[in-house]
Amino acid sequence: MHRRLRAVIFDFDGTLVDSLDAFVEAMAAAVEALGLPLVSREKLAELVRLPADQSLPMLAPSSLNDKSLAERLVSEYRRKPLSLSSPEVPIMTLGSCSG
Repeated sequence: MHRRLRAVIFDFDGTLVDSLDAFVEAMAAAVEALGLPLVSREKLAELVRLPADQSLPMLAPSSLNDKSLAERLVSEYRRKPLSLSSPEVPIMTLGSCSG
């Protein structure tokens, strides 16, 4: 008996594509755009696991304690789309799957 699929669920992020670098680059660009002190890649990679509205305010220097700066940082981060295209990342198409 041949059963027709009704739905397919993909675990895209971290399974089909490693998007960590794209998120880290987007966070670094937001920090740079607002003239904030540079943050290490390791720190950004640690924070990227949190939602943007929680992680990005942590990048604003605590000495500023400026809510509007934190909001601008989140807005800047969300302003540009993530770039997941890279020649090093292989693309798997549905046509290449068998089953």
